[in-house]
Amino acid sequence: MRNPSSRPTGRPKGLPKTGGGSRKGRPNKMTSDIKAMCLAALRLEGGVDYIRRQARENPTAFMGLLARILPTQVEASLAVDVNVSLEARRVIALELLERSFRRIDARQDQTNEAEALPPQ
Repeated sequence: MRNPSSRPTGRPKGLPKTGGGSRKGRPNKMTSDIKAMCLAALRLEGGVDYIRRQARENPTAFMGLLARILPTQVEASLAVDVNVSLEARRVIALELLERSFRRIDARQDQTNEAEALPPQ
């Protein structure tokens, strides 16, 4: 049973949240600062040469580093000629329109021929 003299903590049930905390999508300042410091330290220690030495001397730590970095460092480029794609779609759309108009014309011709026939 709840103690009636104790006051509830937090927001009462049913009230909306007030929107506290960081905005969605905003990068963590502490994380970016630490990353900048690590990159500066790496440059001071010799950059690539230091990393190669660590890979030889501490392969377990180096492989752990790779496991954390590789998935986030995937870069890809894709060259697409948008004009060709749009032109191809335009040609297909025009062909479909022409077919549709031919069908409509054929139906109208059939209707006109049927109307022209004398009643039996």
